[in-house]
Amino acid sequence: MVHDVGKPPSTSNSAQRLVCTMKMAVEVAHEERYELEILHRAISPSNIMIRMDVDREEIRLTKIEKDGGLTEGFLTDFELAEGPWSDNTPRRNDAVTGTFSVMASSLLQAIAQEAKKGKLVAKSVPHLAEHDVESFAWVFLFVVYKAALDITKDGAKELKGRLRKEFQGLFPGISPTNILEGRAKLGLGGATDCIEEYLGDPSKDPLFKDSLFAQLVLLIRDEILIPRLPQPKPAETPFRQALMKKSRKANEPPKPEPLTHKILLDAFNLYITLDDVSKGDEATESD
Repeated sequence: MVHDVGKPPSTSNSAQRLVCTMKMAVEVAHEERYELEILHRAISPSNIMIRMDVDREEIRLTKIEKDGGLTEGFLTDFELAEGPWSDNTPRRNDAVTGTFSVMASSLLQAIAQEAKKGKLVAKSVPHLAEHDVESFAWVFLFVVYKAALDITKDGAKELKGRLRKEFQGLFPGISPTNILEGRAKLGLGGATDCIEEYLGDPSKDPLFKDSLFAQLVLLIRDEILIPRLPQPKPAETPFRQALMKKSRKANEPPKPEPLTHKILLDAFNLYITLDDVSKGDEATESD
């Protein structure tokens, strides 16, 4: 018997419902399970879903996300999850779980490095909750592009072409090395110019008609994704070697704090709150 039936978040009919779907997937479907020692480890665009009602009498599906209703997001595919199944179950500590295109950058880097040595599994880097949180952020960016490409009218061929090229540049195939090279463009600037242009023009798409959503996308890019990109290895000059030998810890660049569910949930909750206020103000002005 099927208990949960859903549709992809990219098919949501409003920016707020997309954010609500992601929020519930992070908070209810992932964080609450993590508190029970269950870690999903395979976050991807295909296993985050918007729940739909099943009308068993008429054998049809109806959307739960009605006006004034609660948009419910849930996770599927727990086959690769890590959890307290039993004392006899061996722990899965390999990094090769999930979809490469939205995998945490540090895991991709570990996999790419092991691949150069002829190894298929990167066991040196365990899959942690912070990696799943980063994957949620990559999925969010992926879904924004996917929704934009699906909704953009065929008449806007020039815009659609640029959006697709930018999307493919950030999510290039399944090779960890190629994906990391695509992501590196985020830190150079200009890598998301097209989606920024798209989100900044309300006339292009009623789904993303508020500037708050564009700000949310940029915040997730700048505060979550870019700081966790692999840093270029500095040139090992005699001067640098002497400096690092003197005080390596003091002179190494600081590493970003481990990601928690809180930063992503705070961003989603703030957007929902401000969006509700904005809509309330619009309703008051129209009265």
